[in-house]
Amino acid sequence: MTTPLTVDLGNADFWQDPNAVWREARRHGPTARTVKGEIILLDADDFDTVHTDSAFEQLGVAALERLGIRDGPFHAWRARTMAAHDGAVHDRLRGSLSRSFNPRRVEPLRAALRAHAGAVLAQMAQNNRPDIVSDYA
Repeated sequence: MTTPLTVDLGNADFWQDPNAVWREARRHGPTARTVKGEIILLDADDFDTVHTDSAFEQLGVAALERLGIRDGPFHAWRARTMAAHDGAVHDRLRGSLSRSFNPRRVEPLRAALRAHAGAVLAQMAQNNRPDIVSDYA
């Protein structure tokens, strides 16, 4: 295993093509680091494990500010998202959303979403070298 790649999330060039950086980071191992030493998980299974463990905090507004992102459109957007908060603010936002995203309202969308995903995957199958990010995501 090699040393984890250091990723400068504050560098404007990174945001021009972040996927190239993530591909390179994965060649170095399952994690990368920010310039401030924070760990970045690169494997979805690792992320799921950590994301559901209460010992780890969300990448909320405080984490953005530690990275030097203290204002601007991304900061403003992130401050309005449920996942950027814990405690009472998270509970309040979750409560208002849960009324809209209950099984009775979501279930009718399932067939349409599956059909759409299937159509996109079928189109990808026509491509000799499909790229999951550009062709599917």
